[in-house]
Amino acid sequence: MIILPIETTDHKRDAVIVVLDPNNLERLNVADPAEIILRQCGKNLINPTIMICFEKPAKEFSAIINSGDLKAIIKFLHRGWKVEPEDHDNGPQKLSELN
Repeated sequence: MIILPIETTDHKRDAVIVVLDPNNLERLNVADPAEIILRQCGKNLINPTIMICFEKPAKEFSAIINSGDLKAIIKFLHRGWKVEPEDHDNGPQKLSELN
């Protein structure tokens, strides 16, 4: 599991991106919960948006994560986003417009 805490200067767009991998799904499938302790993320996050993603281990994803380029990471993780009316969501939020 990869946890990416994002703290914006005015805290209006704080976010936490959680990237699960196949091992995490296997554990969740047998009732082994995962937890994220925000106070241990190293950022002062106020009412963050939480985005949960799934990625299989791949060189492309590892290269993007290792680059540290937050906008590229967010763009990559948003690549498959679909808005479903029954989800009652607003679709992808523009996390890439960080302060």
